[in-house]
Amino acid sequence: MLVSILSIILEIATDIILHIFGKNVLGIKKNNKYLILGMWIMFLGITNAVSLFVSEGGIINMLVYLGCYLAVLLVLYNGGIMTKIIMVISTYTLGVISEVIAVVFFKFILGIGVETITENVNYLTTCNMISKVIWFIFLNILSNIITRKNKYLARTTSWIETFIVPVSSIIIIAFIFLNPDNGIAVKEVITITMILAINISTFYLYEKVQEYIKAKMETQFLEQQSKYYMKQCREIEDLWIYMRAFIHDIKNRYILEKTYFDESKYDLLAGEYSEIINYLSNDILNANTGIGLIDAIINYKRKVCEKNNIHMETNLESLEGLKIKSTDVGLLLGNLIDGAIEEVKQVEANRKIILSMDYMNNSLSIYVENPHRRQEDISDINNSMIDVDMIKSIIDKYNGQISIQDEEDKYIVRVFIMS
Repeated sequence: MLVSILSIILEIATDIILHIFGKNVLGIKKNNKYLILGMWIMFLGITNAVSLFVSEGGIINMLVYLGCYLAVLLVLYNGGIMTKIIMVISTYTLGVISEVIAVVFFKFILGIGVETITENVNYLTTCNMISKVIWFIFLNILSNIITRKNKYLARTTSWIETFIVPVSSIIIIAFIFLNPDNGIAVKEVITITMILAINISTFYLYEKVQEYIKAKMETQFLEQQSKYYMKQCREIEDLWIYMRAFIHDIKNRYILEKTYFDESKYDLLAGEYSEIINYLSNDILNANTGIGLIDAIINYKRKVCEKNNIHMETNLESLEGLKIKSTDVGLLLGNLIDGAIEEVKQVEANRKIILSMDYMNNSLSIYVENPHRRQEDISDINNSMIDVDMIKSIIDKYNGQISIQDEEDKYIVRVFIMS
């Protein structure tokens, strides 16, 4: 009786682990607890009923198990059918491998053969439990590998959690159940239930902690992004004030030019024209990509460069028809230029920034070149950028790429984004 209860507990624990694994890797379609509970109860009932009453053959049991598991994934979780088929096969294969490892552990480490395991209920139960814990480790590893792109999560802690709790559980199980003279009592059933609950709870709670860390990091990122938006708004405001002063001054200039013309003071008139041409062709005003926000940012950054005695050379193609959000491009471009400015401030010679932008075949390319103060490792460019996380997040948002080259005395940054 107790053995049957223990088997049911193991099966329930298996279903819970599979659900958590599916939720972490694929995500839930509809978070309906009654539907989730019903589907997993159905899975548990059908697979065990077939195993107990319909067939004792391994192949039929395997096919029923795989089919029911696939049905649960199709109904409850996100992802394509091929992804789910691969997931079903992978988890089942890992389960088989776990059982083999448990048997090998018994035979070569403990010196207990397969026949002895099958004849002794303690050994058989212990082997089954250890295989489940090993399988749990495999699923944890697989989950960590699949979700490794999430840079917000504390990956070192995750790998420690993956091994410490399950391995400790295996040791506890071995101490408690490997006495062939003792049968399985209520206390053993309670112990294994608690061990399984600890493993499941650790995995579940750690995922909750990861979600909290991710949410907190995203909140901090949004705060940083908001601050940078405010900074850009102030910069654009300063530029418009600058332009408004120029437009206001046009009337007075026209009156002065007419006076010079009427009085035949052509030399003074020519000088006035030259001053206006220089003013209009000033680097502050020559960005013309067709996107107002981007032009304003480039023009203002050029003004910042001039204040710091930095020459900014631009090669800007038309960005009309740009399908990427101009705010994202503005944030990306502003951070890249700010990083270049901070680096060039530290050098004495060749104080120049080269900026190129091109949009072709739905692909935006940005090129930034600037000298640096010394021969450094490429990773040190992160120290000069204003917000590296923001740059990377925008690039990742559009599945883009960034390359950083250190060529003797200068950095070359290339960014490619597909719309």
